[in-house]
Amino acid sequence: MGKNQQSLLFDFTPETDAVMAAVRELLARSQPSAWELDINDGVRLSIQPFLMANDVGRNGAGVLRFKPNIKWDKDRGNEPQSLRPKADFPWFWGCDPEKLPAHQKDFPGGDTFDGNRWNGLHYTTALKQAARDRSR
Repeated sequence: MGKNQQSLLFDFTPETDAVMAAVRELLARSQPSAWELDINDGVRLSIQPFLMANDVGRNGAGVLRFKPNIKWDKDRGNEPQSLRPKADFPWFWGCDPEKLPAHQKDFPGGDTFDGNRWNGLHYTTALKQAARDRSR
């Protein structure tokens, strides 16, 4: 693995932090940024940067030896609106990354609540920091 690939994994900048997927159960202000990983966030969040690096072995495995069998699609069910306000959980408000790829990164929230459980949404360090600053 070259230095450029290592920088994607370890030297987070506002641009490369977008490889970290959002944890849909956490408030926007509580989203992990750079290497503030939480073991309770689940394997999809923690392993994604390693899979996004150039393949060094098998196709789609990134820097890992084998590609893990992880479901990346939308999860079943919906979230309750009463527990997911738009300011804290914008990804539950009109987000559809399958139809609109622009929704995959820094989606601010739409007009209507749908509660869909999307995976693979990305938020930059700047947006996460702004949410933390608003909560203070």
